[in-house]
Parts: sequence; C-alpha cells; structure tokens
Amino acid sequence: MNKEVSKQKEIPKILKFYSLSGLISIQRISVGLANDNFLVKTKQGEYVLKFINAYRNEIFKNDLAIQRKLKELGIRSPVYIRNLSGDYIYRKGKYRVVVSKKVRGVRPRKVSIKLAYSIGRVLAQFHLGITDLPNSIQGWMNVNSDDSKTAKILRKADLPIGITHGDMHEGNIHVLDKKKDKVYAIFDFEEAGEDLLVVDLARSILAVCVEEQGTKIDERLMESEIKGYQSIRLLEENEKIHFGKAFTHAVDKCIKWFSENDFERYIENHKLRLKSFRSPFE
Repeated sequence: MNKEVSKQKEIPKILKFYSLSGLISIQRISVGLANDNFLVKTKQGEYVLKFINAYRNEIFKNDLAIQRKLKELGIRSPVYIRNLSGDYIYRKGKYRVVVSKKVRGVRPRKVSIKLAYSIGRVLAQFHLGITDLPNSIQGWMNVNSDDSKTAKILRKADLPIGITHGDMHEGNIHVLDKKKDKVYAIFDFEEAGEDLLVVDLARSILAVCVEEQGTKIDERLMESEIKGYQSIRLLEENEKIHFGKAFTHAVDKCIKWFSENDFERYIENHKLRLKSFRSPFE
C-alpha cells in the first residue's frame, strides 16, 4: 500500500477524533512539498487535513501563536480546530495530523502586477505584526546557519531581523474569484522564525516574480511586490544595498533544500532565475 492510500484510509478515524461525520469526498491538495494535505468534504462542511511529515512541538506552538496574531491583525489564515478533549493534534503511530476549516478562495493560477503588490503588502504586514513567538527558532534561511561568502557578508551588514514567514509564494495564498488581484488569506507558517527581513522578501520574489516559463525573474512583478511591501514597511538603505546578496542567499538555500530532499528537478530553474536577476536598487 503506497503512502497516499494509507493516509486516505486513516482519514475516517481522523474525522471521528474531531467528532466530524458524514464523509462525502476526499481530494488530495497538490500544494506543498513538506506536508501532505487533503481537502475533505463532510456533511458538516469542508476541512483541510494536514499530515505533518516532520512534526516539531515548538514549531506547532509557534504556528498556533501566528494564527491568533493574524486574526488580531485582520489577516485571514487557517485556524486549527480541537476535539472535545481540547486536543489539536491527531496522533497515531507515525501520523501527526491537524485539521482546519477550509478557507474561502483558491490558489491563483497566475501572478498579476496587482497581485504581486498585494503579496508584498501582506508580507510586510506579517513582518511588522508578528514580533515574537513562544519558541525562539531561526528561520530556515537564517544566515547564521550558513558559512557561504554571501551569508558572511549579510551577517556583518547589520540588517533588520524579525519574524519571517519563510515561504511566502502564490501556493501559500488564496484569492477570491471576483478579486483575483488581492490576497484573501495566507497559509503555512511552519517555516516561520527569526531571520533577516530582507531575505524573506527576496525569497518571496524568487518564487512569485517569475516569467511564465519559470526560468527568469519578471522585473515588473518584482518592482510591484517591492512597492507593495514598502507601502507598509520601508526598506532601510542598508537593505537596498544588500538586496542582491539577500536574493543570492535565498537561491542558495532553496537549492540546498532541494538537493537534500529529493527535489532536484527545481534546481536548474532556480539557477536560471538567479542568472536573470538584477537588483532594482543598483
């Protein structure tokens, strides 16, 4: 039995754990590299089941804290539900599963100039609004975990540090059909942690501001995302000076992750995006 079939067979037990009944359908959600997600329709509504492949308790507690803070800020995101005993997590054998009500909207098929602006804006809101976490964790792109020449330069540059999203791309947002150019909700905070804010912006641009073929950075999209970001939080002059290095560091960290997690098929496109990149501040 393959892993996906095994997980689907577990879903009725998971629903029972949360006192959800009347299973109608199960659909694999094809977004996300680190976790397996399923959209489950029941008579009580639609829910997203996330199988956490690399569960860490401290990250989960940070995830919950971010959900609560975003709600205070008026930014929509999934909210994990609890069972009658107050438990958030379904645990059985190797499985760790969390459940949230389906958030309205859909993943955008294409990033427009206006949507890039909106993504930049909501990322800046995240940076200014999420100022601390229950557990201190370095972001996965943190320059302190890397000995490359670029990371060393960024470490010495005295750049602003804060809580970063770590994975702000179009696969982690929803838009509404009638408002396709505006972020409706944001997702996936498992990569959130302390990091350079400019690296988080660069990482988002690396993923979002790409031409249709996926091999080049679209300068119009990049300029729009940066403009949206700066409508909420102005970049410091030092961040502008080191923006190119921040982008290079983001590419290096992505390629390293792809290599270590059997996603080599994405490496060449990221190398080509770096080759095409020109900092808008130079």
